[in-house]
Amino acid sequence: MALTRLILWRHGQTQWNAQGWFQGSNADIELSQTGLDQARAAARHLASLAPDVLVSSPMARATQTCTAVQALTEQQRHIDPRLTEIDMGAWSGLTLDAVRALDPAWAKAHDLSEDYRYGRTGETSLEVGVRASAAMRDWAASGGTVLIVSHGLSIRMGVANLLGWTTYAQASVLTVMGNCAWSILTNTRRGWRLDVWNAAAG
Repeated sequence: MALTRLILWRHGQTQWNAQGWFQGSNADIELSQTGLDQARAAARHLASLAPDVLVSSPMARATQTCTAVQALTEQQRHIDPRLTEIDMGAWSGLTLDAVRALDPAWAKAHDLSEDYRYGRTGETSLEVGVRASAAMRDWAASGGTVLIVSHGLSIRMGVANLLGWTTYAQASVLTVMGNCAWSILTNTRRGWRLDVWNAAAG
């Protein structure tokens, strides 16, 4: 099996991030000026890691972030819908406090690090991990260095799935990645190894 390095890059900041509003896959929000600046700063470092493949979630905030490194590497960008953020159902556009008030059962599950279906009609975190990790495995199959631009929860749950963690409580050990932060995994003979988590430029 060819050695693979996965670089998982969270998109830059949006205005919704700055306001603390849930986005999910339900709101296709573009980067703010801060997010564009973050992407350009991080891109210089990530381009130096010489990615062989660039893959992005189809959402605007991810593709705009990917464009920053694409401009430096001149690599073709691939789009994979499995890398989108969690479907939040009716919770998109709400704050954490608003969701806690609307759904105390979710608030309790969240505090206990238990999985729960977002917005009643959306996805669970573990479901996101299954689809995101499937995309990660597929793109990693050819070996080399693969740079994937995705979203906070999708990256965290995808990584947890790659590491063989089967509960949301295990995944919660990983801190929430900052905007434009990245993590790195290497596929070894013993499976996936987490080398870097939540690194940032400057």
